[in-house]
Amino acid sequence: MPKEEIKKLFTTGEIAERCEVSVRTVQYYDEKGIVHPTKRSEGGRRLYDEVALEQMQSICLLKALGLSLKAIRGILENPQNHEALLCLLEEQEKALSVEISKSSSILKNLHAAIRGIKENGHLPEDIETSMDPIMETGKTKLYRTKRRMLIEGVVADIICIGTLIYGILVGQWLPLVCSLALIVIICAELVREYYQDARFVCPHCHTVFQPNWTSLFVSAHTPKARKLTCTNCGEKNWCAEVSVDRHETTDDPTRA
Repeated sequence: MPKEEIKKLFTTGEIAERCEVSVRTVQYYDEKGIVHPTKRSEGGRRLYDEVALEQMQSICLLKALGLSLKAIRGILENPQNHEALLCLLEEQEKALSVEISKSSSILKNLHAAIRGIKENGHLPEDIETSMDPIMETGKTKLYRTKRRMLIEGVVADIICIGTLIYGILVGQWLPLVCSLALIVIICAELVREYYQDARFVCPHCHTVFQPNWTSLFVSAHTPKARKLTCTNCGEKNWCAEVSVDRHETTDDPTRA
């Protein structure tokens, strides 16, 4: 009988090259207990098998989606981690498909405009001249809300710090009190808008749902996902964040 096939092992450098990361990154993941080497050589070098390589590739994908190492560890430790990873990738694919579709339409319009000017000296009569499709490409409700949260958050910080310094130097604290009250109102409105605009996709049953207010804001999260309990199947997992206007027809039994 033929001898049992020897499994191929990869050095740290080979793993790093295949995953397009640095050797130090591979070593760091070992130190953090995320991807351990399968064995060590007689000289003490780390050696990884195909399973470890697949884990490292999954980590790189999740990092590219904005997940923290803590979140990645949770996904890898979950027996159904492939479901969470697949869900995140599918939602990213949908978003990119929408972008490509819009960009293709805009590009077609631009080609028609260029051709009309070259051949006839003027724009075609039936061409769409509005800039809205160009300016709004990719800008979902959730995207606009997050952009507002970032911009207004920076402005609020500047106002708060400015009035605090003013209070320290002049001894007048009323501006600080007023600015804090205004900031609370602004933050409350932004949080309300985020709750209205964000939906989440369960990687287990693929239901698009809106969690209750409390669970949403106490859950672990990344820029692309939150660890939530699905309102349909009851499974708790990392759920991909999507914009409500990408799923307008979704039933949201928990929506107020």
